[in-house]
Amino acid sequence: MRINYNNGNPSIVLKKDLQNKAPHYYFQETISLDRGELYLSPLDLNIEEGEIETPLKPMIRFATPVFDKRGQKQGILALNYLGDIILKRLRSTTEDVSGRTMMLDSEGYWILGPNPDLEWGFMYEDKKDLVLEKYDPIAYVTIYGKEQGQFYTKKGLFSFVTIRHFLEPSKTGLGELRSFSPKKPIKEIAQYYWKIVSFVPSKQLYEIRQNLINNYIKIYFVLFIISGILLWFSTDQYFKRKGALKKVEEFATYDAMTGLLNRRVGLLFLEKEIKNTNRKGTPFALGYIDINDLKIVNDIYGHEEGDFLILTSTRFIKESIRETDILCRLGRDEFFAILRECTIEQAEKIWQKVVEKIDNFNSKKLKPYQICLSRGFIQYSAGDNKTADQLITEADAKMYIEKEKYKQASKKNKS
Repeated sequence: MRINYNNGNPSIVLKKDLQNKAPHYYFQETISLDRGELYLSPLDLNIEEGEIETPLKPMIRFATPVFDKRGQKQGILALNYLGDIILKRLRSTTEDVSGRTMMLDSEGYWILGPNPDLEWGFMYEDKKDLVLEKYDPIAYVTIYGKEQGQFYTKKGLFSFVTIRHFLEPSKTGLGELRSFSPKKPIKEIAQYYWKIVSFVPSKQLYEIRQNLINNYIKIYFVLFIISGILLWFSTDQYFKRKGALKKVEEFATYDAMTGLLNRRVGLLFLEKEIKNTNRKGTPFALGYIDINDLKIVNDIYGHEEGDFLILTSTRFIKESIRETDILCRLGRDEFFAILRECTIEQAEKIWQKVVEKIDNFNSKKLKPYQICLSRGFIQYSAGDNKTADQLITEADAKMYIEKEKYKQASKKNKS
């Protein structure tokens, strides 16, 4: 039996129009429950006749098994709650707030996004890569690393809070309430949550500041001296604070000389990539890179040439790796690259592009020295069970072998 809401005019669906819902996940989860237990589904889109219903209908399902007088299960009783009610309330609550309000699930998919094309990516095969991590990896690391907070990036101001569902099974009038799946442990249940994010673009922040300044100017003509002092003080403090926040943000995230991610942020990305590989099963390659003879160039030709050597080397690497790859500076002449969804054989092919650029530069003899890099690549696959520090140590050891070969060859050439 099925009863449709029908916009407030309930109607019983004819038997010939009923659908078989037995294969659906919420039926399978609910039918495994005991008497008095209630199942709560995740928020997703309603599916009718094997297709996503249009217009889209977000849905949360409450369901419990039904027993006959002999205690035998006969089916389930399910109540569909329109998830659009939640989304409309969220929109109406935040419509007077500056910026954009977004809602994401625990995997980083948009439920309520900056535009409709990004929403419900996990429901469509061709949208599986529409996640916050790929669109803004810096914001993703911060938002999913804390329960709540506020931070600035070059793109604007982010404010976020985590909304968790049932962290522990709780009692209702029917008995025990099971969140998502009765078969899942509490630790796994705790992974289900939503992130409510408010984002104000830098341009809009600038416009807000300009509006404030214009208001101050109007007051200035009424209270010339007092408002003039207040305007100067507030504007001066604003720019000082903004400049200080920008410097702190850049210092904490990027290497000042090369503009690459620094060691701290690079290690966060490496730890995240290890988790992604363990979850998805797709390997990645880690490369440890060292600039040969940087100290010699500094000592003989000066630090300006040393800086040129570092910047040119990093430029060749950045031009050769893919957009999805990550290059970080560990310090001085050492770097590491995370080549996502990449085997060690593919990594060596990518490195050949770097070698070609270096050979081309050296052949022109523009400098009294040669650019030369040593590298060591390793591959991480699902189940390797290694930490980020262990991977860097292994890649460093492989790089050192190549560097020793370079030193031996240099000694032979001199002799």
